[in-house]
Amino acid sequence: MNYLNKDQRKETILLAAMNVALAEGFMGMTVRRIAQEAHVSVGQLHHHYASIGELKSLAFVRLIRAHLTLDGVSDQASWRGKLLFMLGGSAEGIDPYIRLWREAQILAANDADMRDAYWRTLKMWHLEVVHILQQGIDAQEFRLSDDVQEVTWRMMAFVCGLDGIVMLGMPEFDERSFDVQLEKAVAKELLPWSDDVIAG
Repeated sequence: MNYLNKDQRKETILLAAMNVALAEGFMGMTVRRIAQEAHVSVGQLHHHYASIGELKSLAFVRLIRAHLTLDGVSDQASWRGKLLFMLGGSAEGIDPYIRLWREAQILAANDADMRDAYWRTLKMWHLEVVHILQQGIDAQEFRLSDDVQEVTWRMMAFVCGLDGIVMLGMPEFDERSFDVQLEKAVAKELLPWSDDVIAG
């Protein structure tokens, strides 16, 4: 039988919480359910984590950090294509992460741990989008209509707003409409590169 040290057991519990979060969302993340998934007792879970709120927020941050990569994009993709992927356009396997993002936004209103986690993940997302935009500028693929930080926050706000509309389930505005509107918004921000203009 394998015995885990304190850090290994804590990590096992966190990984179990992440699995439950992806499969069942935050509502499924009860102490009993996570303990069952981790093959530990409820008491052991409480020993390693101060609260279920702490565990949910840590699992959320770890999941979003893992998701904010370009692993699902071809190396040959343009920086514009990578940007659209990072903003949630036509990304396969994104649904569980979007569901968690939506739930975290709601929980953040009343849960300090989740509010902190939500803010941290927003900043992580912001950094990734800034990085992609800067790479596209450096590669002379496009220039921006405004400061890279401002453009990034504007794009993120647009995506969050679009997602809110998609959540309503209106037949006129489905996921395909999301992609179309996202591409239009990105096109307004990314200007063609020209030799006589230096991006700001």
